[in-house]
Amino acid sequence: MKEDVYFWSPPGEPRRAIFVHAHLAVPGSGRVVIFVNPLFDEKRRVQRFQAGLARALCAQGASVYRYDHFGTGDSGGELHEFDCAVSLCDLGSLCAAIREVHGGCALEIFGIRFGADLGMRYACSDTALRRLWLLEPLGDGARFLKEQRVRRQMHRKINRMVADAPAVIVAGREYDDHQGYLVSPAVRAFMEELGAGQPLPEGKRFCLFRFTRGAPRAAAGALRAALAKSNDVRTEEIGCPEFWATQEPPDLAELTARVCSAFHSQPGCFTPATASANRADGSE
Repeated sequence: MKEDVYFWSPPGEPRRAIFVHAHLAVPGSGRVVIFVNPLFDEKRRVQRFQAGLARALCAQGASVYRYDHFGTGDSGGELHEFDCAVSLCDLGSLCAAIREVHGGCALEIFGIRFGADLGMRYACSDTALRRLWLLEPLGDGARFLKEQRVRRQMHRKINRMVADAPAVIVAGREYDDHQGYLVSPAVRAFMEELGAGQPLPEGKRFCLFRFTRGAPRAAAGALRAALAKSNDVRTEEIGCPEFWATQEPPDLAELTARVCSAFHSQPGCFTPATASANRADGSE
């Protein structure tokens, strides 16, 4: 396995630096997976899991690419510059660049929460993309934003702050403040479109991962039913309810092994990962 980190820019936009972490299998099986991140605190929570899973899949022959949306993580831009529609375009450009590097590989997407929904939206326009692995898709973007607002209100109440913060103004534009994460009207509109009636891909193979006490069952069931109308869909339930609920990262060995096992169950895939895939020191 070879690891590489670098900044990549979409064609014609050299000032927009996207941070990419590549886990390259040597030799490789020909399969290439791109991880698509969630947002807000959920991104921070999944970082160690993604790093361990990437190394586990890479050890079994798959090359894996992780990247940060522009305006988040180690990518360029400020938090208020994050834009869902632009991130959708970035995903398409990055997929094209990866295919060029790997000679037109059978690229697959592994998306978590918002990243899962963004991956589905992108898959609508990419006929060559055949497989998507989705961990707890939002399924209902409006509900997700409402939950974020409730958390913000609870945070302010617990810390004896004023009932609600006024809108944050940056460069003459108004943003909602989600405990330090600025949400523009454009991001809010995009997120609220995620859910019932949103465009869905057709002719793909999906594996939906859901924690036993994770995303609401109704939303998860509705999404599965909608996808199953024109796709091959399977569901995996994983008993890791503390993943989103605790401040300290949970033991990720079982979760990593279950995801790798699902990959293995598909033709030409991988063997289950071992607990050693996640480094004991938690490094990424």
